[in-house]
Amino acid sequence: LKQIDEWQSNLAGDQINPGRKSLVFIAAGSPFTLTSTPTVPDGTTGALLVLLNVGGSAITVQDQGTLAGSNLRLATATYAIDTRDSLFLIFDGADWIELGRAAAL
Repeated sequence: LKQIDEWQSNLAGDQINPGRKSLVFIAAGSPFTLTSTPTVPDGTTGALLVLLNVGGSAITVQDQGTLAGSNLRLATATYAIDTRDSLFLIFDGADWIELGRAAAL
């Protein structure tokens, strides 16, 4: 992994902007659903990204089919990334495609 970044917000309109990082710790003070478009800006084709929730509240992301312009292609319409859960993505040149998710044990 290239670098680690931390992202914290309570604003549904905020973006998760990884820049050139491969692992982003996300956190929120209370549960909310991200409504920003794009939710995660374009990356480099083939880039891998892991979003790991290190906060105490769920952050819900939405698939492109649910939130047009989200830039996310998820296995489900939405995914609530709960505490210690993670979402694995790859950028295909157009969207971030879900590779998998892991729930806290």
